Amino acid sequence: MILRDLEEMSYEEIAEVMNVSLGTVKSRLTRGREALKRRLTGYIREVVQSWDCKARKNRQEVHDAAWLLGGRKLR
Repeated sequence: MILRDLEEMSYEEIAEVMNVSLGTVKSRLTRGREALKRRLTGYIREVVQSWDCKARKNRQEVHDAAWLLGGRKLR
């Protein structure tokens, strides 16, 4: 993936450098991208859940502060 996506090498160049067939390069890239997608999907879900929990806590703190200052909660 580094050679293809970061170094922008062609499939043929990668096959030559890695001393494997063109089909092997393509299948490894496909499997590598799928594995990366699975790992990133799990990580992103965790991060979004963390942000959501923090946002809920912050909204509650804002409501509580508004109530203390003005005697009523914000909508």
